[in-house]
Amino acid sequence: MVSQTMFTIISLPILLCLFSGTHQLQLTSNPLERGRSVTMNLKCDAKEAPDHGVFWFRHKKGGTSPESIVYLSPTKKPTYKDQIDNNRFKASVSGSVFTLDIAKFNENDQGTYYCLINKNSVLHISAGLQLIYPEVTTPKPRSTKAPPARTAEPRDSCNCDSAKETEPLSFSCDLYVWAPLAGICGFLLLCLLTTSIMLCCRTRRRRCRCKPR
Repeated sequence: MVSQTMFTIISLPILLCLFSGTHQLQLTSNPLERGRSVTMNLKCDAKEAPDHGVFWFRHKKGGTSPESIVYLSPTKKPTYKDQIDNNRFKASVSGSVFTLDIAKFNENDQGTYYCLINKNSVLHISAGLQLIYPEVTTPKPRSTKAPPARTAEPRDSCNCDSAKETEPLSFSCDLYVWAPLAGICGFLLLCLLTTSIMLCCRTRRRRCRCKPR
């Protein structure tokens, strides 16, 4: 295990590198998903076959300064920081790609991750890779109150009361009222006329029979 003092000394050039170093390393990872226990695979591509070691460090969410995670030597021997669980953090290298596996990634592992190499006495640092769960937004509760029901009146219906209130004369309402009355009056007039004719005929026949020969 590397002592705390050594990691503190290593962190000083890292902090300087964050502001003035060259970004020649490409750092990528698999997607981060909330609610699932996944292993995050961070890959740091050095673009060429390395003959040097790599430092992995992170700036934890809510933290005040970056902290070292592990140093992978040119002989592929990892040296972890004292507080790091080496059962979950695994560093390896294949060709020019350095890999850091974080098993069972959790809330406490959130932060911005970096990889750094020292090549020919020049520090090369990757751009920061944020591994932070997206904020959960609670949707606003929907109103369960039903909208007021609308009662539509049939187009063919005639509401004479409302028509009288709004208009002095409604042709449609007059038609519905007066048409049946006119029909009944016509029928009664026809019956009266027929009865009168029949009575008149009977009266004439009686007069003709009673006249002496």
